Amino acid sequence: MLSLLLASCKKEETKTVTTDIEKDSIAPVEETTTAAPLDSATMQKAWEQYMTPGEPHQMFAKDEGTWAEEATMYMSANDQNPQKWKMTAVTKMILGGRYQE
Repeated sequence: MLSLLLASCKKEETKTVTTDIEKDSIAPVEETTTAAPLDSATMQKAWEQYMTPGEPHQMFAKDEGTWAEEATMYMSANDQNPQKWKMTAVTKMILGGRYQE
């Protein structure tokens, strides 16, 4: 009981450390003014232009077709009887040429 009493009566010291923080050397960013809101027709035209398939989509479209595939899987480095598969892959452009399935 005496040790509990002594532990609870222990004087606590609080130290405060102050540091000087130098000002940031990066120049402040200037705020830009926002453009006036677009009307719905102009906004629709901008979205249609943005969503139009481009050069990367044409590159994917070149891979359209039916492809014969072969795969071999080795279960270990010294595997004498690997597993082999033959499969067929069909690729096509969907959703207006925006995605390849």
